[in-house]
Formats: sequence, C-alpha cells, structure tokens
Amino acid sequence: MSSPKIFGVTILIVAGIFLLTRYFLRRQLKGEDYSLVRQLVLAAIIFVGIGGIILAVPVSEDNVPIKLEVLGILGIIISSAIALSATSILGNALASLQLRSAKSFKPGDFIKINDFSGKVSKRGLFYVEIQTPKRNLINLPNLFLANNPLEVTPEKKPLITTTVSLGYDVPHTQIAACLLDAADRAKLVDTFVYITELGDFSVVYQISGCSKDNERLLTHQSMLNEKVLDVLHEAKIEIVSPAFMNQRQVNKQVFIPKKQIISDLNALEPESSPEDILFDRAILAGSIEKKKEKFHEVLERIKEIEKHKQEADTTEQEKLDGQLTRAQNFKQELEKQIQEDETKLKN
Repeated sequence: MSSPKIFGVTILIVAGIFLLTRYFLRRQLKGEDYSLVRQLVLAAIIFVGIGGIILAVPVSEDNVPIKLEVLGILGIIISSAIALSATSILGNALASLQLRSAKSFKPGDFIKINDFSGKVSKRGLFYVEIQTPKRNLINLPNLFLANNPLEVTPEKKPLITTTVSLGYDVPHTQIAACLLDAADRAKLVDTFVYITELGDFSVVYQISGCSKDNERLLTHQSMLNEKVLDVLHEAKIEIVSPAFMNQRQVNKQVFIPKKQIISDLNALEPESSPEDILFDRAILAGSIEKKKEKFHEVLERIKEIEKHKQEADTTEQEKLDGQLTRAQNFKQELEKQIQEDETKLKN
C-alpha cells in the first residue's frame, strides 16, 4: 500500500528527473539537429512519470484493483490518442527523421515545393517554417515535404534565368550577343542562351547564368532583368511583339525609352538589398547554423591541440598554449554570438 509520503516523493522524483534531463539536454544537445531527440526523450519521461505517479497514489489494499483499473484506462486512452493521431503526428515525426538524415537542406536555404517557395527559417519535429518573398511565415508539415518533389537552391553558383520574346525581324545571333552582354553586366558567370519557343509572332529567348551565392537571389534576378532592358535598348531592339504594332497606329514611333543620366551614382547602390528585409528571419537562422558548424570545428581544433600538447616538448608546448588560448577565446565568442542570435530569433 502506498502512503502519502511515497506519493509526494514520487512526484518530486519525476519532476526532478524531468527538469534535470531538460537542463542537461539543452546544455549538451544544442541546435536544430538535436531538437527532435530532446522532444522525444522528454515525452518518454512524461509518459513513464505519469504511470509511476498513478502507481504511487495512496489507496487502501481493497482499492488496489481500482488503481490498476485506472492505470489500464490511462493506457487505453494514451494508446487510442496515439492511434488516432498516428497518421499525422507520427508520420511527421518520422518524416522529420528522414529529412534530417538526407540533409537535403538546412536553415537559410531557399527551397521550393509545389506552390510554396522561400527560405527555411526553422526546422521542427512536425513542420518546417519558411519565410516567403512576401516576408510571410509558412509552416509546412514534414510529411508534405517528404512526399513531394523538393527543389533546393544550391548554396554555391545558383542559376539565375529570365526570358524575353522578340520579333522575327531581328537576327537571333544579334539578340544572343546582347543577352550574353546583359548577363555579364549583371555579374553572372557560366552564361548561356536558349531559344525556347518559336511562336506565331515572336521568338522566346532565355538567358541564364550562375550567381556567386544564394544570398541575393531576388537582387540578382532583378539586376539581370534590368541589364537585359538596358542592353536591348542600347542596341535599338524593341521589346515589343509584332502583333502589338499591327494593332495600333503609332506613326512609326519607336518604343525605346531615352537613356537617363543619373548624377548621383550612389543612388544605384542601395545600402541594403531586398533580401535583408524579406528574409530577415531566415537569414538569421542560416547565420546561426553556420556559426554552430564553425563552433563544432573549433571544438575539434581544441581537442587536437590538447592532444598534441601532451606529446610535445616544452618549446612546442608554449606555441600550442597560445593556439589553445586563441581557440578557446574564439569558441567563447562564437557561443556568445549564437546565444544572442537565438534570442533575437525567438523575439
């Protein structure tokens, strides 16, 4: 027979184990990669703890069957809840494991799936949060990501593309040269031109090139469109279909705007890009992820230095002491920055 004292001690033990485990996991298992492990361990402790508390409920010997019956009912309720929600909850949790094991994307990456696109700002147990080009936050279930084709923009040399339709009266070789010049002015590399369609009234050209990184996709896309306009207008090529000219009396007017002279060159170089505003949360999440990767590299470096220090002579140990001090200071600075950034991300 359980006494009130045993019941109280059981509650304290369960609460203590839960709090200590949560503290230990937060200290030792940091980052998005371990959030799933933390949540699963804490959930297991809660379920086991509830069962232990029920067993410790102080009842008389005659009421022991009632306590066992309550425990059985609790088990049925938990089992029913798990069975009813297994399709969504368990499916999303398993999909989270699948996505993490595949390592196809991380916070800060630009992804596209069906009609949704944006930068990843958070990876959770049941969903992935992305920040769209409209600065909105969308939660996509992990099961949805696992069951649909997922496009991930590469971190290095992502492809930037734009299309333009022009009339048959302009030689395609001239247009290709102009489009390649525009891509070069937009600071793209590995550029090429495709003729994607021969329409009834116009030819559709596609100019593509690689950017240096995926941090400024929208800016690079806008810049490419801008340079295409500039180069074609400089070459006296109208960006207008023949069907439009046949339907209006324009008195031989040429639809090419006059070139404007901007006196203030600084106006062409904004202080911040649109991505800094549109993807602020996702950029911060990506920065945290990179700092955590660097943090683990520094930890490995500290272990290597300490290992070499044990085998080195006195002279070499002095050099290693300096390296160890710098590495430890850098580790502390990184840890401080990560904590500050995670606080900003939560706010």
